[in-house]
Amino acid sequence: MGQGANLVYGIQFGRQEPAPLQDEARKRAMADARRKAELYAGAASLKVGRVVAVQEAGAASPRPEMAARVMMSAGVPVAPGEQEIQASVTVTFTLEP
Repeated sequence: MGQGANLVYGIQFGRQEPAPLQDEARKRAMADARRKAELYAGAASLKVGRVVAVQEAGAASPRPEMAARVMMSAGVPVAPGEQEIQASVTVTFTLEP
């Protein structure tokens, strides 16, 4: 009987340095929040003022696990894929006439 694993639970892959990509996602989230605020303010004949509060939703990025390294070193084929890095913010602006 051959040795090996036929069940692996919870395998996840991640980037070694996700911070630069997460920071870019945060910048884009802020820009999108301002764009939407300006759209709504314009529809109400108002202008967007200063930022009052910023709250980031719990941003959890995938983390690699030991099982992934074991599988790769054991020669188990792993299909290529994509990773998505997201940032979600809630921004409160003042509105001006």
